[in-house]
Amino acid sequence: KQQIYLEARRPVQLLEESLKSCQSQLRMDYPVADETDEGWLSLRAECSELECKLSEARLSAAADIFEQMNADGLGMGEDAGENGEMKLDFHGLSRDEALRQVQELVDCVLPVVRVIVIITGRGAHSAGGQGVLRPAIKKHLRDQGSVAIKSVEGNPGAIRLCSTQLPPLQQSMLLQ
Repeated sequence: KQQIYLEARRPVQLLEESLKSCQSQLRMDYPVADETDEGWLSLRAECSELECKLSEARLSAAADIFEQMNADGLGMGEDAGENGEMKLDFHGLSRDEALRQVQELVDCVLPVVRVIVIITGRGAHSAGGQGVLRPAIKKHLRDQGSVAIKSVEGNPGAIRLCSTQLPPLQQSMLLQ
């Protein structure tokens, strides 16, 4: 799993180094911004282009990591857990990337599938050895409401989400 992360993040790291170098050169060559100087404008444009490429590379890396970590599917059908629950592996994603996946997948799918297990990892590879995904996801889901969050017995790197909202079909039946 660490190899998936390292390979997906390699282009991001290269762009970060290039951007840092570009910004450093801009500060050294032009201590004061001079929007009339062709050289300053050219170097600033180069830094801006690197910033855009870096943003795209981060999104691409996050998508690649998520796709590879969940290559067998998204926990539905044959690859569903023993209880028929959906499983999502968020190893290797940053806090913001994981929250984006929660918003795109979990928020809209949980009321339908009812139970989702999210594998966040324990945080062993995070700065200071403290996990950041689990607390961020829990906070986001608590703010959303309609979700019971439970620990997964025997797996400190996973949480089980159970919808407390009626499935859409049952909701529509009650409204009739």
